[in-house]
Amino acid sequence: MSVINYKCPACGAPIEFNPRLGKFKCGYCFTEHTEEELTAYLEKLQAKTAAADESAGDASAGNNAATESGTRNDSGENTDKDTASGNSSETGGQTVKVYQCANCGAEVVAGDTSTAAFCYYCHSPVVITDRLKGNFKPDRIIPFKVDKKTAVQKFLEWAGKKKFTPKGFTSEMQQEKITGIYLPYWQADIDAKVDYHAVGVNVTRWSSGDRDYVKTDKYKIDRTGDIAVNNLQKLAFSKIDESLLNSITPYDEAEMKNFSAGYLAGFFAEQYTEDKEAIKPALMTQAKQTTTALIKESTSCTHFESEKDSTAYSVRDQRYVLLPSWILTYIYHGKPYVFAVNGQTGTTCGELPLDKAKAALTSGLLGIVFGALMFLGGMFIW
Repeated sequence: MSVINYKCPACGAPIEFNPRLGKFKCGYCFTEHTEEELTAYLEKLQAKTAAADESAGDASAGNNAATESGTRNDSGENTDKDTASGNSSETGGQTVKVYQCANCGAEVVAGDTSTAAFCYYCHSPVVITDRLKGNFKPDRIIPFKVDKKTAVQKFLEWAGKKKFTPKGFTSEMQQEKITGIYLPYWQADIDAKVDYHAVGVNVTRWSSGDRDYVKTDKYKIDRTGDIAVNNLQKLAFSKIDESLLNSITPYDEAEMKNFSAGYLAGFFAEQYTEDKEAIKPALMTQAKQTTTALIKESTSCTHFESEKDSTAYSVRDQRYVLLPSWILTYIYHGKPYVFAVNGQTGTTCGELPLDKAKAALTSGLLGIVFGALMFLGGMFIW
């Protein structure tokens, strides 16, 4: 089964992960369940469904071959639809896939990299399990701690400090568009075998009487040894601005958990579009920058000459992780502006659309007021 709908064990209603509680809470019967409890419950349901399907398959095994799944047209081509793995189509230049909601049977449309979504008919959280297998199964995840209400509040606080924003920028309709999404990252632990040599320089300047003095001290610097640079991370998703997301980091790695699909329920999630080999050079660059900074911080020199760095780097471990963000996109005059909230810490960053007409009007009014004050002041002077 390629699609799982998360349901309340107590009443069977759709259920989502509640970031504030750190548990699943049913919006109908208000019972609370841990991720472990819900996963165990769903595994039992899946086992029963599989057993029932197997029994039904055994019962129909003796039927005539004409009853086999799928039909063939005059040319012998199989025309049956694959509802288990989803049907692909093109929408606006982007590949999408259609799945069947296990709760109500309606079609669930997901982007080509989406691993979690919602059924637009029964509003059940949907996790697309066939996209969470093999290399696409995450190793770890940081669950949401910031809920939608808090994310919207942070957006309003941020937008309230800005002037000349377009009309409707903070409307309720706009607030509803804020989306909780797990974004894919590659995370690595890299070992550095340090072999660094340089001349460190300190320059001291002072004056005495009418004379200026300059003193230059030089030191031989040799650094060898081992440095472990852990938990480096790089966004593995090319469809969003990485510089914006870097502004809402870091995440608290202590709250990282082993991946479980249950944490995705109630949110959107994406697969990586950049594989681990493509990301590795960027992680190596981060490791080199971190190591070099640590080496130079170990000295008291202000700058360095004749540097020779033969440090060797090797990846000890590389992991596929999902990190939580609240994302709000606003299209203004054809250009997208993005606001983001760290789904764990609440750190925010955003791009602001400018209403030029509003800014020009305000500038004009201020100009009129200033001109009137200058005129009145001139009358009093004369």
